[in-house]
Amino acid sequence: MKLTWKEVVTKSNVNVPATATFYRDKFIDFFNYKHEGRNRRYDESCVEILNHIYKMYSEGKIYEHILESLEDKYGVQISNIVTQEDNTNPTTIQYDPSEDIKELLEEVSSLKNMVKKLTIEAENRDEILMKNIRMIQSQQQLNNRPWWAKIFKKKENEL
Repeated sequence: MKLTWKEVVTKSNVNVPATATFYRDKFIDFFNYKHEGRNRRYDESCVEILNHIYKMYSEGKIYEHILESLEDKYGVQISNIVTQEDNTNPTTIQYDPSEDIKELLEEVSSLKNMVKKLTIEAENRDEILMKNIRMIQSQQQLNNRPWWAKIFKKKENEL
């Protein structure tokens, strides 16, 4: 049986119609309705959904938690647009995050491999840099000797 929004609100536990309208507008994807001219007719399951949202808000839950709970319990409406001639019900789907999780895990593992490669490259670069710095320091030590040490050192090498 299809109900008007006013009938849905009166059958629910929500006392303030404006609050019920706020919930409907916030979570419109979960309310199964049919357009009849300018009016919408809601499925009886909307009363249960509205009560669930009201209960979660009164428990102090935030929007994200309520949305997650509704997705788990009721699924997501693919389309609420149903013409007057079309008597088919909109279908709901259950979201299965396992494929997304697999993709994310693969991406994380590839990022870890990239980090390992970059770390190894940085260590190799640092080793080469330190080697060059030591070579420059030894050249500077040789150049910083007194003039007479440079002369006598050469004579010793020549002999």
